[in-house]
Amino acid sequence: MADIIDLTDTLDEAIGHAIVTGADSGIGKAAAVQLAAAGFDVGITWHTDAEGAEETAREIQVHGRRALLRQVDLTVLPDAADVIDDLALELGVSPCSSTTRAPASARRSSTRPSTSGATPSP
Repeated sequence: MADIIDLTDTLDEAIGHAIVTGADSGIGKAAAVQLAAAGFDVGITWHTDAEGAEETAREIQVHGRRALLRQVDLTVLPDAADVIDDLALELGVSPCSSTTRAPASARRSSTRPSTSGATPSP
């Protein structure tokens, strides 16, 4: 049986803060701006479009909210997870890494198990 993790304290602490990956454009940008409009401070990440990320930050700030930016390649673990944790800390939220993420040794590989050979459900 899987362990049950109580996230009540973490969730209470996180209210009003969000991290949106890929917020330099598209859906990520729209989500980040909407969260700011709803009263959230937003940590945003970008991979290659610094200018797009800066524009998203300006739009967040128009809503009177904080925007924190970080460049990250989400395919590079565990470094990417550390960037997200740092953003959480700067936003004032304790990172969940000690209770909800896999141990660092399990996060080192960005490959996923193959599903080839799996039989589709009828």
